[in-house]
Amino acid sequence: MLAGLPEMGLAWGAPPPAAPPDKTPPPVLAPTAPLLPAPSPAVPPAATPAKPPAPAAETKPAAPETVASYYYEILNPGDLIRVRMEEDATVGFEGLVSASGTIPIPYLGEVYVAGKSPEDAAKSVSTALTKDIYQKASISVTLVTKAAGKVFVYGAVRKPGVVAMPPIGNLTVMQLLSYVDGLTSWASAEDAYILRRTKPSVPPEKIKVNLTQIMANYVPMSDTDIVLQPDDVFCVPGMSGGLSFSVDTCEVIAVGEVNAPGIVYFSPGEQRTLMRAIFKSGGFNKFAKSKAVRLIRYGKNKERSEQTINASRIIDEGFLDEDVELKPGDMLIVPQKIINF
Repeated sequence: MLAGLPEMGLAWGAPPPAAPPDKTPPPVLAPTAPLLPAPSPAVPPAATPAKPPAPAAETKPAAPETVASYYYEILNPGDLIRVRMEEDATVGFEGLVSASGTIPIPYLGEVYVAGKSPEDAAKSVSTALTKDIYQKASISVTLVTKAAGKVFVYGAVRKPGVVAMPPIGNLTVMQLLSYVDGLTSWASAEDAYILRRTKPSVPPEKIKVNLTQIMANYVPMSDTDIVLQPDDVFCVPGMSGGLSFSVDTCEVIAVGEVNAPGIVYFSPGEQRTLMRAIFKSGGFNKFAKSKAVRLIRYGKNKERSEQTINASRIIDEGFLDEDVELKPGDMLIVPQKIINF
């Protein structure tokens, strides 16, 4: 039955031949990154607590640019200061420097501090406390508030005295004159000056001030004026060349052969001379012996002195350099000349 089948090339019962191997290369796969856990969201770092700011160091008030720093470097009456002792909190003071320049300190009483720097004042207090009371005394002196400055005015002004400086701004010479009601009629305006101290151990500087020139060129709020500084001493001499510290008039007595005998008054700063006294008393009358005017003067101990002056040479001949300066209380006696009939 099988004989009629075509030959298939197979043996009955033999296994089929193995299929030829597939020579197609396998596909190349791209490498993949290893799977990593997803990163957690960034957490901001914890904020570091800020340190509290250090307390500001106590400093002395800043000095205006136009004011001498020397005034701000020392203690003055009216300054508000604070004194502390590190070892004993009960020893201290906070208040104003007195008008006499002292402050009260426990166990010491009144201690003079005016004119000293805060550092020098602290040393003085420390030295006094460690002399008999404490083995150690660490003292600090702090200037809390500076007192308003002052200017002292003397001489031929209508109201000499003390003028306080404004708390804000400057005080100039022209402003000062308005505070003292201006100059007297006998002021020597060209010879005014300022005494200004820059260091405690150095004599004050003398600054010449020509008030006539300032007034002629004065422009308010300009540099034509002069800015004053705390503790300046402003002086206006009189025409006599002297500096009067009194606002009282000077009295001289003129008697004898003058037209208006009596008391002669001289204004503060006015030249007090024999010639002016004669003019103020009405001049000589026709009987006056002008070549022998007697000047009577009493000294401090009531001692009496007398001088005979040729007033005719001074007045009639013009020898002004021989004119005599008078003092308060002087007496002029003009004798009568001998008349022959």
